[in-house]
Amino acid sequence: MGKFDAFINKVNKEQEFTFKSCPDAVFVVRELRPSELKRIRIAATPKGKKAADMDPIAFGIEALKVGLVSPDVNSAEFQDALEVTTAEDAIDKLLTANEFNTLVEAIVGMDENITELVDEAKN
Repeated sequence: MGKFDAFINKVNKEQEFTFKSCPDAVFVVRELRPSELKRIRIAATPKGKKAADMDPIAFGIEALKVGLVSPDVNSAEFQDALEVTTAEDAIDKLLTANEFNTLVEAIVGMDENITELVDEAKN
């Protein structure tokens, strides 16, 4: 494999997760690009507030809406199957708090977590 192929494989990195609460379900996530991370941080920060006031749960939900490859919580068909009307409700119905945190940390990058992002924004 050449250097370019190795680079592309790193950029398009996906991870699969299964959880004890539902061992038949496979969650596939991908890491975010910097531009996506910026948009998510802005969306998770209340209007008129500083980045230090970012809501970590809103950040996690937005990150999952972008970085969760499968299942596609943005799909109307998937939402109908879960009997919910939004991606946020699908996420809430699918995941426990611990599962939510695990997937968000994988999406953001294994070296960072939501708490570290909030602390970084405060500095």
